[in-house]
Amino acid sequence: MKLATTTDDFSRYYPEHTERIKAIADAGFKYIDLSFYAIDKINSPFMLENFKEYVEQLKGIANELGVK
Repeated sequence: MKLATTTDDFSRYYPEHTERIKAIADAGFKYIDLSFYAIDKINSPFMLENFKEYVEQLKGIANELGVK
């Protein structure tokens, strides 16, 4: 079993996904569930034209921190 948490669990404390990923890694988790819970909100970065680049950026940060 792989112990993981979702980025949405940290959304009340960290507004940006990059901050959430760092906080989750700092908490000792090795696996992250990138939450799309609020994907339908107008200001969601996942609804922008460059969403693929944004996701690649998040993946790069996760890789740097050693989390999957």
